[in-house]
Amino acid sequence: MSRSAAKETAFEAAFDVVRDRSRLEHGIDLAPTQRGTVSTTSAAEQDDHTDDPSSEPTAPADSLLPYTKRLPKMLEYDGDRHALLCSECESRYDPTREGIERAIECCHDFESVDRDDIPVCGVNLKLSRDERIQSRCTDAQLRFLHAVYAAHQRRFDPELEYDLLTDSMIRLREYVGIEKPAVDELLEAGLLRKDCQYPHVLYTVTPEGRSEAKIRHREGVAHGDGVGDLSESSFHVAMVALGEQYLEETFLEDPDSAVVEVRPYHETEEGRLDLAGLDANGDVVVALEAERSNHDTLQAVPEDYDKMAAQEPDEAIWIVKNRDGAHDILEALNEPAEGKVRVEKTYSRSSPPQRFSIDTDGLTEIHMFTYLRDSKLG
Repeated sequence: MSRSAAKETAFEAAFDVVRDRSRLEHGIDLAPTQRGTVSTTSAAEQDDHTDDPSSEPTAPADSLLPYTKRLPKMLEYDGDRHALLCSECESRYDPTREGIERAIECCHDFESVDRDDIPVCGVNLKLSRDERIQSRCTDAQLRFLHAVYAAHQRRFDPELEYDLLTDSMIRLREYVGIEKPAVDELLEAGLLRKDCQYPHVLYTVTPEGRSEAKIRHREGVAHGDGVGDLSESSFHVAMVALGEQYLEETFLEDPDSAVVEVRPYHETEEGRLDLAGLDANGDVVVALEAERSNHDTLQAVPEDYDKMAAQEPDEAIWIVKNRDGAHDILEALNEPAEGKVRVEKTYSRSSPPQRFSIDTDGLTEIHMFTYLRDSKLG
């Protein structure tokens, strides 16, 4: 029996004595706290859940390196020293993003490395050991919630670690060391939401998930003027980030353009624009909306159109998930649930949006996410 196991056994025995004495003398029945899971499991399965290196006091709870399933072949992780090793010369490096860079370049170069094999090194897991034990989630599930949230907030290095615009969150599952059934438990419990399978798998941590993982969503850049809504999905964050790149390359870097600033989540009297290209006077020259088709498309799209049109921009650009999303927007503007027709021109649903020729105050371009990323900016 390990020392930690012996201590736990001794504690449980002492606890039983105190519990029985309290029940006899004071009529109080105290029940020991046991670690739960997000779904109903057998005792044996719960034992499996707690068989996690992070349950040991010496394991760094905020590091992912002890658990990652992917690591460049020229590197090794030394758990005893919590360090990265160059497999060729055995030099040690810090268990950080910078440490991985130095370790790879020790005896090799990045051209010989599959980028997907470079893991995220850590997450901001601030739960105490007692909080983790009392949580209904396993340590791996808590790590995954934090990793998904960090990706949503774009806190990872997109060139080296994880890029929300191109990388599937299956990579995060591998970096965290969590199996799909455990992720499914988070989905079923309402702690995590799956945004999309296409263009790549993305998840968003729900408010309940943030509460369970003790994620303080109201800190830093999580909300407010110039940043996204509290309920914003990871895919919407990705669309806005892609749109920001497009506006910067197409307008901000064009010396003939009046745009001097690209501002995400720009507030106007009519409401918030996902992106705005502003001129020297602060007026909106380019407006951009990232739109996901859902149950309220017929109402939301005309409202977004009116919000953009009110700025009288030179360009009014929409980003959508796919071709169907583009046609959903056009149909909502052709036949809105309420009010006047916004766009008269129609196209068959087989027409790709890059062939649309529309020039109105609230719509001049519609781009599919992958087309914009891979063809216009790729």
